[in-house]
Amino acid sequence: MKQAYIAFDLGATSGRTILAHIHGNAIQTEVINRFPHNFHSIDNHLFWDLDGLFKEMLEGLSIALTKTNADKISIGVDTWGVDFGLLSTNGEICLSPYSYRDPRTTDIPEQVFSQISSDKVYSETGIQVMHFNTIFQLYELNQREPELTASADKLLFMSDLFNYLLCGKKITDTSMASTSQLFNPHTRNWSSKIAEQLKLPIDILPKIVEPGTDLAPLSPAIAEKLNCTDRDIRVCLVAGHDTASAVAAIPSIPEGSMFISSGTWSILGIVTPKPITTKEAQAKNFSNEQGVFGTTRFLKNVTGMWLLEECRKQWEKDGLETSFSILDKEVLTTPSGTCIVDPDHPDFENPPNMPEAICEYARRTDQRVPQTPAEFMRVITESLADAYRRVLEELRTLAPFEIDRIHMIGGGSQSELQCQLTANATGLDVYAGPAEATATGNILLQAYVSGEIADWKQTPKIITNSCKITKYSPE
Repeated sequence: MKQAYIAFDLGATSGRTILAHIHGNAIQTEVINRFPHNFHSIDNHLFWDLDGLFKEMLEGLSIALTKTNADKISIGVDTWGVDFGLLSTNGEICLSPYSYRDPRTTDIPEQVFSQISSDKVYSETGIQVMHFNTIFQLYELNQREPELTASADKLLFMSDLFNYLLCGKKITDTSMASTSQLFNPHTRNWSSKIAEQLKLPIDILPKIVEPGTDLAPLSPAIAEKLNCTDRDIRVCLVAGHDTASAVAAIPSIPEGSMFISSGTWSILGIVTPKPITTKEAQAKNFSNEQGVFGTTRFLKNVTGMWLLEECRKQWEKDGLETSFSILDKEVLTTPSGTCIVDPDHPDFENPPNMPEAICEYARRTDQRVPQTPAEFMRVITESLADAYRRVLEELRTLAPFEIDRIHMIGGGSQSELQCQLTANATGLDVYAGPAEATATGNILLQAYVSGEIADWKQTPKIITNSCKITKYSPE
């Protein structure tokens, strides 16, 4: 019986539909469509275009179905974390998701911690404080529109919203729930203590299951719309949080390894069997997010390729060259040492002009101002490598084992310069790949649920057969 997999991989700036089959112990993939997306400003707030995204997904699904004659088809969705929508009691979406870059929650952590200590929140959740975490978004919404949260039936995170639209199930997985700062990694359920103290409506939080769960058939309405009512199509709950799916695609992540998932965000961490919720972990602002098969991803978020993505948008407006194929060559011959910026500085969260924000930071810190796109790209790459070095130093004081190598996955792993500078800055070998780690992890989990992969221990061989892994040593 022939099996096909369709992975929807949605990052914070773009999405794509990928069709996959497994042949000869390797994954064969085809990108069906790619679609940029961004938030929309409505009444001075930033919202995601949920309808537009789902329209693109259905278009990708329709095309993918014409490209496979598989007897059975599985669908999996992964997205970024923290953001959510609300469903009404009649099943309609009564609140479209705000973007985490909306500034309405900037001052909310202070309000929350006046009612429940940050120590208590960390001991309950083990999650680093970022003002856009779900706990702060829901608290702000509950204060501003209590009638809306009181009348809502369910809160669903981004990947869960798309699963709901595809098959009608209102459910989440541990990887996505753990991004909320409302999930207790020890009990593996919602924290009733936090919800009660903050008067949050815990009853609207969805049921939590483990990643790798069969959900339901594609809804009859969608099947009819796509003219595929005669096909066996099921929706699978993969690791809904994209980083969890990405880390699942690292071919070998034993003790000793640090991972860097490099995309719009850079997520750096280790995989452990249990959460680490010590005072030291809290002081260094590390998170305990859930992975596959009960593992914990002990990590820290660093602003990643967002700076470069926003620079490219501005350069396009200014009529400058933005092709990575050209910039990558230019940046290799661009001298280092222009300046180093802190990628997580508030000035870079969502400025109207990212290149100017970087220039202003350089002026304010008495550093040389970059001039050309290649110089900006060099500054960003060197700054990320320096940020990775600092996080590694912190992680070494907290990890239960020695860290002697790095696995870099995601888009950043395709940058020779980023990988080499990371190896140089950290003094460790960097193993780069798979570049398409998130989609690969998504597909592998679907294949495991379908039974085509009988034992998860088979996956390292499948990954190495499917993806190129390149080693960079310090110079």
